Amino acid sequence: MTYEEAKSIAIAHNRKVNTCLEYEEGYRFFDKDAQADGGYCDFVVLKAAGKIVSVTSFICDYHPSQRDKHISMRTDEKNDK
Repeated sequence: MTYEEAKSIAIAHNRKVNTCLEYEEGYRFFDKDAQADGGYCDFVVLKAAGKIVSVTSFICDYHPSQRDKHISMRTDEKNDK
């Protein structure tokens, strides 16, 4: 799954996401301006299936490496339509 495909899934799930971290197994999307980490605005789109899982499930089930790659989402990509 490409970043663009995952971004489409993420924005359909929650239009407030504005930040993405790429892991080997998935893309983590969240709102960097949110007051708390976690919840509805912090989730992972799995690369293998395109399925959305919580960050907690992702960590427990997939044991991602400590390495991540920040992917910049431009403001106009937020789809504030």
